[in-house]
Amino acid sequence: MSHIIRRFITYVGKVKLSDFTVAEHMTLVDKYCNDQEIRDPRIKQASIQGTELHPSHKDPTDPKEGHLYPVYGR
Repeated sequence: MSHIIRRFITYVGKVKLSDFTVAEHMTLVDKYCNDQEIRDPRIKQASIQGTELHPSHKDPTDPKEGHLYPVYGR
């Protein structure tokens, strides 16, 4: 018999999922973090750096409205 162990990612840091004022952003970040945990089970924690969208620092010419960047820890 095989056992499936499902861990849930822990959010650490000053910003919590409940701090998002736009529910769509909260859902997007939570889904993305959980998808990353599935991809790499060693990921146990995520630190959210902010709740507001901001222009990409890596590609300032990116025409999208903004980006959210979760940071992962193990």
